[in-house]
Amino acid sequence: MKILLLLCFPVLVLLGCEQTKTGEKKPADYPFVADKGPLPATAAAEIGFVEKIVGGNVEIRRGADRRQAEVGTRLHAGDFIYTMKAAKVRVKLHDGSILWMKDMSAMHLANLDYREGVERKGAMELIVGRFILEVAKMKENVRSSFEVTTPTVVAGVRGTRFWSCTLIDCFGTLEGLVEIKSKVNPALETRQVAAGNAFVNTHKGQWIPYDAKPELIKEITDSVYTE
Repeated sequence: MKILLLLCFPVLVLLGCEQTKTGEKKPADYPFVADKGPLPATAAAEIGFVEKIVGGNVEIRRGADRRQAEVGTRLHAGDFIYTMKAAKVRVKLHDGSILWMKDMSAMHLANLDYREGVERKGAMELIVGRFILEVAKMKENVRSSFEVTTPTVVAGVRGTRFWSCTLIDCFGTLEGLVEIKSKVNPALETRQVAAGNAFVNTHKGQWIPYDAKPELIKEITDSVYTE
């Protein structure tokens, strides 16, 4: 059984700068034109690989180096992955989790410390864009934590499916429970969001209920999956 994590980040395009409702901007050098060829060697742990690319270019940044990704490109802790215009990508992580990213998205693959049958610690940070993350469920005797951060929320994945969108700055749960903490207002109580519930305008540092429509969820999933 696997966990499906869905995060959607539609963006506004203004004078070449993409900006979310929370005011977060893409890096000044994005999008860029990366060189082809292998990335430089790194001592950081390998955490996964590029499994599928659809449409335009997908690019990886490792330190100061940038390269166009290809199917089979190996990814390491600390890498950044970018999808260019019209591009979508699917990444397979070594713990069995799967990451899908829509075009014009950027993600920091911060860490994945995975020891099969013993422990899994994962961390990712969304810079901008829209993605779905299906986190592989560990056996009960395996110590596991997987944390995903957005500009406004820290989400702890605990056997659930959830989604988020910064254009309307919304966060909701589709199945099970997800624990969320506010980055904007540390004094705000931690919430366990049950299936079917959602909150909007999280950049305001408060939990405001939001009714997510089925057509919105369908649009998000259709726009991200590479199949």
